Amino acid sequence: MINVYDLIGGNYYTNAATFSASKFESNGAKVFEFKEFTFSDYPAKFISMQGDPQTKSFSLVFGDTTFSSMILAKYVATDLETEKQIKDAIFSIVYDKN
Repeated sequence: MINVYDLIGGNYYTNAATFSASKFESNGAKVFEFKEFTFSDYPAKFISMQGDPQTKSFSLVFGDTTFSSMILAKYVATDLETEKQIKDAIFSIVYDKN
């Protein structure tokens, strides 16, 4: 399952301020990967984690001072093929602000 949220008028810098590996770990998640980078010309944060034994998830948040977009994906923890397909899909997204 993949959900996409596009918060027009949102602010990436305030919305993503607490989006960190340590924050998710403090809530009990196991973090596999966390990185900050540029995505479609915007600052971004990505995390791969597991919050419960049955599912894993990916989250990507990016934007600027005028919008904040988030992609959330959950899948069965043991389904490595779906894991790869979802990650590939997330990183193939192209965002056009206009």
